[in-house]
Amino acid sequence: MAGGFLVWRLWRYPGGWRYAFGAEYAAEREALDRARGKVSRLRSEAAERRAAVEGRLKDAEGVYRRRVRAAELRVEGIAFPGPGQLLDQLGDRASLYEHVLVVGREELPLVGLVVRIEVGKASQFLYATLPDGGERFATLPYEEHTEDEVRGFAGRVTNAVAAEKTAFAGREQRLAVAVEDLARVKAGTDAVDAARTDLDRLAEAERSDLRPASARRELDRARARWDSVTGRSSHS
Repeated sequence: MAGGFLVWRLWRYPGGWRYAFGAEYAAEREALDRARGKVSRLRSEAAERRAAVEGRLKDAEGVYRRRVRAAELRVEGIAFPGPGQLLDQLGDRASLYEHVLVVGREELPLVGLVVRIEVGKASQFLYATLPDGGERFATLPYEEHTEDEVRGFAGRVTNAVAAEKTAFAGREQRLAVAVEDLARVKAGTDAVDAARTDLDRLAEAERSDLRPASARRELDRARARWDSVTGRSSHS
């Protein structure tokens, strides 16, 4: 421990034992310590101020991003609700969900969808007509699904289409409200703007603060004095 202190002392006051410990150089050592301490204190205070302001900005930006993302998710959840809960299915040939009818691997939105059944000798056919007139169909062999099963499924599709029509009307209103809320949240940058203003003001204060340069000149003079006395350059 003592050895470490001696090494540190000789490093802090270079030139040899007498310069590091001798009473005749106490004034020079004190001048170095005072100047070094002032530079270090000013640097530390400046770093603390900047860290505090930058921390407030980072926090404000984080809160803003989270609020915007939450509002975006609300819009996406209303505009694109996904298929919803599974309501019924005919094997892997047709599946009815809250918001879509899946025929094969294609999802057909229920809004405006019309279904009908046609029968053949070996199979029944479930046709789904889209609002644009396009059609999709599922082939349902009798050996896999009875006529009652298929008709029951078609009836549930028709009921789901009616329910989706009502829900869709309400969804449009909710979507409009959610979009307005998203715009309001995006415009709510007051906290971020205030933190950025504080950071700009801090930068201006740093540029106009003469104390660091003055302290550095004082340290340079103390080092120059030490160098002239010891013939050894001191560190900052």
